[in-house]
Amino acid sequence: MHIVTSPPVPPFLRVAFAPLHGASDAGESDTRATIGGWLSDIPNPDKKDVYWFAMDVNQTSWLQPLLEQTSRKKRIAALELLGYSILFLLTARRTESSRMDIHVPLCTNNEGNAYSASKRSAKKWPCSALLMELAAQETQLACYAKIEHVKRCSNTWADQLTHLDFDGFMGSRRRDVSSSFEPGWILLPKLLRLHSTISVKS
Repeated sequence: MHIVTSPPVPPFLRVAFAPLHGASDAGESDTRATIGGWLSDIPNPDKKDVYWFAMDVNQTSWLQPLLEQTSRKKRIAALELLGYSILFLLTARRTESSRMDIHVPLCTNNEGNAYSASKRSAKKWPCSALLMELAAQETQLACYAKIEHVKRCSNTWADQLTHLDFDGFMGSRRRDVSSSFEPGWILLPKLLRLHSTISVKS
C-alpha cells in the first residue's frame, strides 16, 4: 500500500553539466607516440588560463601493451581514447557530484571515437579496454563524459600539445599524467597485463 500511495520518484537523478570543459588529441610518428589535452573552468580561456597535460607514451613502460601488436590505425584511435580518458579523470576530480549526475563536456576530433565513446562500446583491442576503463571511472566518480566531435581546426591547442609544443601554456598549470598517474586507473593496468600474458602465450 505504501508503494501505491507514495508520490512518483524519477528513476534518474538531476543532470548538471560541469563548469569545466576541455579537449584532447593524440599523435604518432616513426619515433614517438604522444597524447595531450587541456581543461578550463573559464568559458573562453586563453592558453595561460588552462590546465594541461602532455606525454610521450613510448617513455611510459606500463602503457607499452597498449601499442604492441596493434596496427597504426588502431593505435592512434586507442591513444586518442586514452587522452580523453585522462582528461575526464582530471576534470571529474575537480567537480563535486552530490545527488546529481554531473556531465563533463569533452571534445575530440576523431569522429569514430566520439561515436564509439557515446555507445561505450568497441569490438576490438585496445579500444575496448579503454572504454571499459572509462565506464568504470564514470560509475565510481558519479560523473559522465559527454564526448563531442569537433573539427580538427577547432582542436588546435590539443594538437599543439601532442607535438610537445608548450608555447603559451603555463608550466605551473601542467598536470603529471605519466607513471605517477597509474594508480588512478581501475581496470586498465589489469587488462594490459592480461593482454600481454595472452600475447606471449599465443
